Amino acid sequence: MIEAVQSAQANCPNGPHRLRHLLSVLLQCGVCGGPPAMRGQDRYGCLNYVMNGTCSDCRGIDRAVIEDRMLAGLEVTVGTRARRCT
Repeated sequence: MIEAVQSAQANCPNGPHRLRHLLSVLLQCGVCGGPPAMRGQDRYGCLNYVMNGTCSDCRGIDRAVIEDRMLAGLEVTVGTRARRCT
């Protein structure tokens, strides 16, 4: 069993590049639309700015701030759907 998992991981083309942060797939830069990059342990920034300077958004956003905003949005969405179902 362990060998099968290790083999599957070794053959996965994105193995070394798998997502470490859940919100990475949901976020995009508000300036250029590029993907996010973690800048340090607790800050998201634009990958286009970080890697090649093609974006002007140098500010980024604190991870705690964006997580709070996302959770608030989910609560509104779930609450709205729950009210429609009753």
